[in-house]
Amino acid sequence: MFQPVTTTQNLTADRSWLASLHGTAQTDSITLDLTTFTASTHYFASTDSTVPFSRFLSGVPVGKITASGLYGLYATGASDGRQNLAGFVYAEVLFNPT
Repeated sequence: MFQPVTTTQNLTADRSWLASLHGTAQTDSITLDLTTFTASTHYFASTDSTVPFSRFLSGVPVGKITASGLYGLYATGASDGRQNLAGFVYAEVLFNPT
């Protein structure tokens, strides 16, 4: 049996990496391949047992993985599509690392 839980959490995104708001009125939704990112660098796992969501940081550069269509950490030495900069993660987001 599952017990639904409702929580509220306010995040203030650190967008100090963003030079201006130009082009931020419309952003694309993407799906990230978490295996290409590093915990405690690009995202932080929750340490709060009442709020089991991890937090992905904004400003992380991403490239589109050709085979899967997912986005992974931009890497100049990659050969799977991530060597081409597609953009940056704009908003910090909470996710459930299942």
